[in-house]
Amino acid sequence: MTVPSPAGAPFGASGRAASGAVTTVPRPAGATPGAVTHDGTTVPTPAGATPGAVTHDGTTVPTPAGATPGAVTHEGTTVPTPAGATPGAVAHEGTTSTIAAFDARPLRVPLTRAWGAEVTSVGVIATHVVRSDGAEGWGFSWTPQIGAEAVHALLSHDIAAFATGRTADPASLWGDAWRHLHEAGGGGLTTIALAGLDLAL
Repeated sequence: MTVPSPAGAPFGASGRAASGAVTTVPRPAGATPGAVTHDGTTVPTPAGATPGAVTHDGTTVPTPAGATPGAVTHEGTTVPTPAGATPGAVAHEGTTSTIAAFDARPLRVPLTRAWGAEVTSVGVIATHVVRSDGAEGWGFSWTPQIGAEAVHALLSHDIAAFATGRTADPASLWGDAWRHLHEAGGGGLTTIALAGLDLAL
């Protein structure tokens, strides 16, 4: 039970009434904005507070309309992607770069412990992307004992020719690349090869 504070008590003070109840004094109107008192009372952040600021009482000020699209502020507010952006696409590091060059090279990696009598090594196809902004990325595809040469052929010929000059955002590129290659199969070697490009991006 909470009982009213006596008229002369200091604001924010707590006392113990004869009945054992805790007395709480309301925060006065002129208290410092954003302050939290020990009685749990918080003062709302004023309208002129810095946009994007978080006060210690948990109050956040909305991100203003002119904030950078796609930016996330430290209080968890996200500015929606503007109209005209690719629906569902997530920019990779915000890049608008394209793929300037792509190459792949096959490697044979022996297994220290064979998976079986016929699986003593794995095929690894190392991939390398150079973006139009100069950034580089490395990835790989892999297969067990067989199939590495076929994956390398897809990467070096079909995927390299298709991807060069296109967006370097993997989320935007993957669907188009899969549709380009799906006549060779909707999965298996096709998606194993696509993984080499995806990881490099």
